[in-house]
Amino acid sequence: MPGRKKSPSFEETTGNSLDARQRLLETGARLFADQGFEAISTRQLAKEADVNIAMIAYYFGSKEELLKAIFAEKFPQMRSHLEQLQNQDISPWEKICLAIDLYIDRILSQSAMTKLIFREMSFSHRPQVKEFLLAGLERNWSILYQLVNEGKEQGIFRESVNPRMVFFTFFSTIAQMVNSRSMAMHFLGIKNWDEVHTLEFQQMVKSYFKELFGAYLIQST
Repeated sequence: MPGRKKSPSFEETTGNSLDARQRLLETGARLFADQGFEAISTRQLAKEADVNIAMIAYYFGSKEELLKAIFAEKFPQMRSHLEQLQNQDISPWEKICLAIDLYIDRILSQSAMTKLIFREMSFSHRPQVKEFLLAGLERNWSILYQLVNEGKEQGIFRESVNPRMVFFTFFSTIAQMVNSRSMAMHFLGIKNWDEVHTLEFQQMVKSYFKELFGAYLIQST
């Protein structure tokens, strides 16, 4: 019928690409982290991801559900790595050192995701998203707490050690680094933010936390 708007085909909806859904997830994570969830319209999101705007509703239903999907994709991946680490036949301290390596590698290579997570945890006007986010994080963090408790049970770590305080210190420091780049660059003597992606810088951060936690955790003989 003349003048009737044509509905988008499946190919148009997916941007003629099988990875269009993934592009929306990655673009959403970057834009939401840099500019804030409210500042990004569905039209801008679709344009940046190079997909038809109908794709957002097609795959996610809404922008808020897209945000939840971004978190839902990442948390199980990290949990799988932590479970593999937990099942290794090594000491609890060695497992914690590997967990530090894992998180530093992931966080500094995916700083947009880290920034987005801590941005959402700081706001309360999306309670369902925040509840979903905290539940996913807690499932992963529970493995870290178990590693500390395992070390305490074996007499490797001091009995007075607080597992939650250990990793609150870790994640709070990393969050401050990612969310307050200018402050982090000043205190750490970084001239260019790209330096955080170098092996030298990442090794420095890993060594710092291992020395810090080793001094706090390990039972003196």
